[in-house]
Amino acid sequence: MYDYYGRDQTCWNKCPATPMEEIIKLSKLDIPSCHAVITESFATVAKDLGLTIENCPSHPSFISLERIRASMENGVEYFGLFDNGRLIGNAALEKSGTEEGVMYLERLAVLPSFRHGGRGRRLLEYCADYAAGKGMIKVAIGIIDRHELLKKWYLRQGFMEIMKREFPHLPFTVCLMERKLPINSGDHPCSS
Repeated sequence: MYDYYGRDQTCWNKCPATPMEEIIKLSKLDIPSCHAVITESFATVAKDLGLTIENCPSHPSFISLERIRASMENGVEYFGLFDNGRLIGNAALEKSGTEEGVMYLERLAVLPSFRHGGRGRRLLEYCADYAAGKGMIKVAIGIIDRHELLKKWYLRQGFMEIMKREFPHLPFTVCLMERKLPINSGDHPCSS
């Protein structure tokens, strides 16, 4: 079943976050809203850590609509958390091209005015269940190493620090983290 915008509604009733919220797989029609959530949500981090388009143009707070569109076309799957039909959070999953059974969690974001209500955790758990349903054995993420609050949050969600790495195009050290996933039978409503 599809809604007015052509989005698959399979998960709408099977994967609710709260009675007023729902998580669904996003389509290209959702790119403008997705872009707004990512840029607004990551802007707080960019400001706190002194990141600018000049010193860190690849930071999600500066992502373009075209980059989101291109990532979707290249197989990155986006999921949105809607509150009364408004996109308030999203996350993306990208299958690793080098590690079998691994998906990368990317661009997990919740609008600042909707934070601290468990929404980020719900998006994370939804994505972890989705990845497990696809037969993945772990979810990995790269975060800014000096962002201690975020690192502690991921540790509480079952992630482990794997390594720290420097990249020539980034003005910070990246902390690579991963979380093992349970064996899943593929019964997540959006994993087919």
